[in-house]
Order: sequence, then structure tokens, then C-alpha cells
Amino acid sequence: MPRAPGRQPRSAVSAPLGGPRHVVDQTGEQAPPVGAAHGGFHMVFGMRHHAEHIAALIENAGDRVGGAVVVPGGIERSVGRHVTVEHAALRFEPCHGLGVGVYGNYTPANGGPGASTNVTLKDFAIFGETTSRVDSDQVNGIGGALTNSTVSNVWIEHTKVGAWMDGPMDRLTFTGCRFKNLYADGVNFHRGVTNSTVTNSLIRNAGDDGLAMWSESTADSNNTFSFNTVQTTQLANGIAIYGGSNNNTTDNVVSDTMRQGGGIHYANRFSSVPMAGTNLIARNVINRGGCLDENWAFGVGALWFDGRDGPMSATINVNDNVINDSMQEAVHFIDSAVTGVTFNNLQINGTGSFAMQFQSTGSATFNNVVATGVALAGQYDCLGSGFGITQGTGNSGWNTTPFCGAFPAVPADRGELGFDAPYALLDVDVEQQPVGPPPAAKPSTTSFPVLPVRDLAQCVFDDCGQRTAGFCGGFFRRTKKLIIKSNGGSHTSKHTT
Repeated sequence: MPRAPGRQPRSAVSAPLGGPRHVVDQTGEQAPPVGAAHGGFHMVFGMRHHAEHIAALIENAGDRVGGAVVVPGGIERSVGRHVTVEHAALRFEPCHGLGVGVYGNYTPANGGPGASTNVTLKDFAIFGETTSRVDSDQVNGIGGALTNSTVSNVWIEHTKVGAWMDGPMDRLTFTGCRFKNLYADGVNFHRGVTNSTVTNSLIRNAGDDGLAMWSESTADSNNTFSFNTVQTTQLANGIAIYGGSNNNTTDNVVSDTMRQGGGIHYANRFSSVPMAGTNLIARNVINRGGCLDENWAFGVGALWFDGRDGPMSATINVNDNVINDSMQEAVHFIDSAVTGVTFNNLQINGTGSFAMQFQSTGSATFNNVVATGVALAGQYDCLGSGFGITQGTGNSGWNTTPFCGAFPAVPADRGELGFDAPYALLDVDVEQQPVGPPPAAKPSTTSFPVLPVRDLAQCVFDDCGQRTAGFCGGFFRRTKKLIIKSNGGSHTSKHTT
């Protein structure tokens, strides 16, 4: 992996909160590059001040349950067993550098000895200097495998991923964290992560899924994403669950997804272990979720279910959620058969197109699902009896005769976005993306007029990216490639819906 050149040492910070235990100074001579293992703690350095000394302190602390190392900043290091790594305070110097991060041991699946255990990471910041996305590079803020461990009050920016966790691992908790301005995911529980959670955290401006569980080859199970705020994901979904079992998404606020994804997504995709068990999506609010997919030339739902790799039959209970101003349809089913989904008490307040878009076979049950402000029709469905709807009580505003026909015409590009985003979003002149024909549809005498372009300039945002005025739904078409730039680099993701 590329590493940043060594920097001049900075002055030491004040004593850590709560009194000193092991305080690492940065005022001495710079150590040479280190990439070896130290007593079971794999050390990888972006900034190399006192590398050997820090390694020894972490190793010694790890020999005593509850040992702690306080690191003022500027070091990338990996941790192993029974150790706490904490910053003196977030107000002091954060860790800077290309490749800076903290990694647990890798599991045998990745050539390592097994997950680090009983690790606490807290009260520090990592400000990386990553300028491009290379999926094979481990340039993430936190990585490896951590079992029986906690990450709290950690602030990470400008790395590839905030935290990419390669399992198997068990009982890992992220709480009170801020992961912002990233080239890929905010947090990804990848392969065999169990009984773990991300809670009370902010994910903003991720370059891929904000929060994800990806059950590639081994199921993630019994995990929860709860009480998080996920904003402005530049690509893919606010929250995504790819396969696995008994995984819950509860009490989150997801706002403003941009391209090739929606607000909350449950799917059999990316060679994941098929979804199983009983899964819960409850008490979430999705604001302006979904998008007009530039490859499909139709909408992706604010809340959507996808049997891409094969039928999805797990129980998914969707309880007490709110969808506001969806960019396209509010709820979306697509690809292979999806069954086992039950909606209870869903509010849909404004859509850019349909309340429901059915593009898969299967079935779902709807109880007290109320839609208002629907732009086009309650349902888009060209499957006839292919998707079974069980109507409970209290449904209104969407349970009308389905529409089947061509999707509405896509308006021309309206140019630049109407607000300043955390990254510079550059609408670069390139060839227009081809628009393919819509899916095969039954003949229909019904047609919809071209919708007026709803430019993001009509939306008023506050400093935290929350809409304060204006309606932001409707059909958008970006006929130019969107490139995300940060720190002089650029990345165009190969992710496709």
C-alpha cells in the first residue's frame, strides 16, 4: 500500500482526560517505516513517529486486561487483545496521513491469526489523505476484525472507508461516531459479522453505502443499525443489507441519496448468502430517498427489495416507518421473486413518481399503509397477477388500479446542483448516457405527461444538509458523468445498480 512520507514531529499535547496512563509524545526522532507484527499486534504506519515505542506500549497494555494507551495523534496502528487506544481529546491534534488507520488482526479467511479481542477505540480522530478509490487497498480508518470490542466517539474523514470490518467476528459495537467525506462505505460489516451494532452515529457524504452488511460467503447475523443519521450518500444506499439473517434496521434517519441506490435496501446481491430468518425495518424516517437510475432509466425506491441473485423469501417486517418526498417511487420490488415482506403502519408523504413499483414476482402484505402527495399513480405494475398483494385494513392513497405503460419521459439535464456539497460535485462534459427502452409492458391507453423538472435548486438546505423548504421529488436526469473530487484526486465508481 502507498504510504505518506514522514512529517516533521509536532509538539506533545496536554495530559489526557482522566489522568495519564501511557502517554505517547511525538517530539522525538522519527522512526523508520514499520510493517511487522509486534506481539500479536499488526502495526501499519502512515505517520511513523515513535513507531517501536508505541508498539511496545500497546503490547504491554494488552498484557493486562484493561490496559490503556493514549495516543496524541498522527499514528496508524493495529491492535490485538485487551487494549484501549484513545486520543487525549478530540480537541487536540487528530491523526493525519495517507493510509492512516487502526486495524484489528485479520481472520484466517484473510491470512491472519484471528480477530483481535477486547479492544476499545475511543475519543480520537483520523483525517486521512486518500485521493482515490482502489478497492484492493486497505486505506480505511478502521479495519481487520474486532471481537468483544467497542469503537466510541471516533471521528473519521477522507479515508476510503470509515470502517471496513472483515469477519468472522462477534460483538462489535460502534457508538457515537462521525464518519464523513469518504470514497466508499461509511461502515461495512463484511462476511460473518454477528451480534454487532452501529448506533447513535453520523454517516455523511459516503462514496458508497452509508451503512452496509455484506454476507459474502458467510452470513452476517443478529446485527443492528440503530439511531443513526445517514446523509448524502454519493452512490448506492443509505443503509443496505446484502443477505444474512436476523438483521435489523431501526430508528434511523436517512436523507438524500444521490445515485444508483435508495434510502434502505434489503437484497440478495453481490454473491451474498441468501437472506434468511426474521429481519426488522422499524421506526425509520427516509427523506428524499431513491433516485432515477441512469442505467435503468427508471426509478429506484426510497425503500427497496431486490432478489438479484435469486428469490428472497426471508421474513422482513416493515413497521412504523415514514417516507418523505421520495425522489421516485416510495417502495420498490425488483428482479427475482420477493416474498415474506409485511408492512405495518407506513406513511408515504410525497413521491416523485409512484407509491409502489412492482418489478418482481412474489408477494407482500400491507396494513395501514397510507400515501399522500403521490405524483403519478399508486402502483406501477406490469406483472398482472405476478406480484400478490394482501390488503389488510387502513390502506389508502396507493391501492388503486395499477398503471402499466412506458415510464414517464426523462427531462433534459438542468446543469449544476443548486447547493454546495461537502465534496466538489463536478458536472463534467462527457457524452450523454444512452437511455434504453423500458421493460416490456402490457398495452395501455393511459399515458402521463412529462413531469416538470424538479431542480435541487428548489430545495433549501441548512448547514447540516437538512431540507428546510421546497419539494425535492421528481424525475431527474443527469446526462453528464458525476465525478467526486477531494484533495486533488477523483474517483468514478464502477458500482452499478
